[in-house]
This record gives sequence, C-alpha cells and structure tokens, in this order.
Amino acid sequence: MAMAYTKTDNTFTKAIDMLSTMMRYMKGVDYNVVTIQKELEYSKAYIGLEQLRFGNKLKVSWEVPVELEEYEIVKVTLQPILENCIRHGFKNMKSEEVRPLIGQKIGIRNVDERIRMIFGTEYGLHIEETETGFCVAIRIPAIREEMGVNL
Repeated sequence: MAMAYTKTDNTFTKAIDMLSTMMRYMKGVDYNVVTIQKELEYSKAYIGLEQLRFGNKLKVSWEVPVELEEYEIVKVTLQPILENCIRHGFKNMKSEEVRPLIGQKIGIRNVDERIRMIFGTEYGLHIEETETGFCVAIRIPAIREEMGVNL
C-alpha cells in the first residue's frame, strides 16, 4: 500500500506496510480470540519491523502446520512472547533469570492471565529451559473458527 504512494519498495514503505497490518489487526476484531492464521499475520508484521531494526542478527523460522491455522487463540498472544525473546534473547540469560518471567514481565503475565481468564485455569503459558534456550508452551483448548465461539 505504501509503495503505491512512494512508487518504490524501500525500508520506509516496508515499515509502513507492517505497521498498517498491525494497526488493522488491533482495530479490526472485537473478540478476545482470533484464528491462529490472523495471529501469525500480525506476529509476522511485528517480527518484520524488528528485523528492519536488527538486520541479519534476527532470524525467525515459522513452522506452523497449516491445519492449525483455523484454530483460535487469544488475540495478541504471540507478540509479547516474541518481544521478550528479542529483548532478552540477545542477552546471555541464565535459567534462574527466566523462571520469574511470567510473574514479573507485564506482557508475558498479561498473556498468561488473559488465557486463564478466557479458557480457564488449566490453560496458560509454561516456560522451560531447553539445551539451546527456552521453550514457551501455550496451552489452549482446540476451538476452530467454524465452531462459532465468540469469547
């Protein structure tokens, strides 16, 4: 869209397109849940902006099975997790520094609380250390968009 105005594809137009995608997402849905596909589109726009900022230092691989994209997730679940990964991932964090992330980091705590509030206390985030870093597991019920659940 921005390219139509500037007649060139550059960093500025890419940034405007990604910001536009993010703003439409935040404004466009009145429900607490969206499809994983929509959440991924928003998250990819966010990562695109961060890649403009960090360049080749930030590489992201998306491995989401297509059949999962129609399932629903709490809106803006991934972005705070991705933001924490970027913000803290470039530091050499020790495992004891990560344990309190759910309790102390506002975005992560907010996501965990919203998942629990919408789906129940058996759902939420779980962070654990792996050999190569950390794994954030998002536990939510399997609800498909066609089920018509508007939470």
